[in-house]
Amino acid sequence: MISLRKALTEFDELGQRLRSALDCYRGVIESIERHAVEITVQEAAEHRKTLRRIRESLAGAAGEQSLSQSRTELDAELERYSKSAAALLRSRVSEIRAILEILAQAAQAMTTHSDGYSARFRAFAQELEGVAQMSSLAEIRRRLAGSVTGIRSCVESMQREGAGSVARLKSELRLFQQRVEEAESLAATDSLTGLANRRRAEQLMQRRIDAGQPFSILLFDLDDFKVANDSHGHQIGDYLLQAFAKRLLGQFRAGDVACRWGGDEFLVVLDSLLPDAAGRSREVAERMGGLYAVKTLNGPINIRVSASVGFAHHEPGESWQDLFTKADASLYRRKASQPNRDLRLDDVCTAGLPKA
Repeated sequence: MISLRKALTEFDELGQRLRSALDCYRGVIESIERHAVEITVQEAAEHRKTLRRIRESLAGAAGEQSLSQSRTELDAELERYSKSAAALLRSRVSEIRAILEILAQAAQAMTTHSDGYSARFRAFAQELEGVAQMSSLAEIRRRLAGSVTGIRSCVESMQREGAGSVARLKSELRLFQQRVEEAESLAATDSLTGLANRRRAEQLMQRRIDAGQPFSILLFDLDDFKVANDSHGHQIGDYLLQAFAKRLLGQFRAGDVACRWGGDEFLVVLDSLLPDAAGRSREVAERMGGLYAVKTLNGPINIRVSASVGFAHHEPGESWQDLFTKADASLYRRKASQPNRDLRLDDVCTAGLPKA
């Protein structure tokens, strides 16, 4: 009897240690998810979502198989994200060096337009050529600051001495400003759906918070979107996201902004008071469900879609991160309260489809 009691006690202790170890393991995944370096906003969102899925798969009594699978998935995701980050950093370094080389060429070209300043511009050109070979971004920034100051001084002198040179310079600056504005527009747009991207959504929320303007957000998530990608390929998934974005855009007023937050998540910023926004969240969620006509290389198909929506209204003192956390919690409560609704690709036809 004593031996049996001892064995049961030891078994309980082992069980407690296992639960503690599992909690620590999930805590480590959550920490990685929370502190992931954002190489890009969209890539970081995809990374965090994958980590959250792995962490949530370990809830409850995780068995040996689920633990082994989670380890494999976690290792694969960390390796993928690391390679993506390394590739992006290499690309950015190459872009910076290319920009510096262009600046060097521009400074060199300016030597031919003003004999009086040719020696100074030639020195700037040589300095910029040297900067382009540097590997330290901090040193590049420091050296560029000095070069820009010198160029500005020359331009000011040219302004006093030659109206023609100033006119040409102003024309170049206007062209440069136009290109900057075009680049900023592209940087705020999701390339797949054409909606505003996560970076733009964060800016819009922060701008309203700074202005003390009341607003709300809706957070949409396509139910079981992974089924479509796994069963029929990412191209079908991309077509579906584009169709969903198009329909979502048509549900709101001009002052409201629909954004793709990342993956199959969409966020809408509403300039509405709480009662109005809450009612609209239910109406829009109902309209977003149903059949979507998706064009593929093999002809059109119908996909039945259901979407869950979370809602949150900004309260004074909250950051946009606090607001998003509330909407995310609301979304997952809504998902948990409804039966599973899969994306279905079994309604295939070739004509007479409703427009997406």
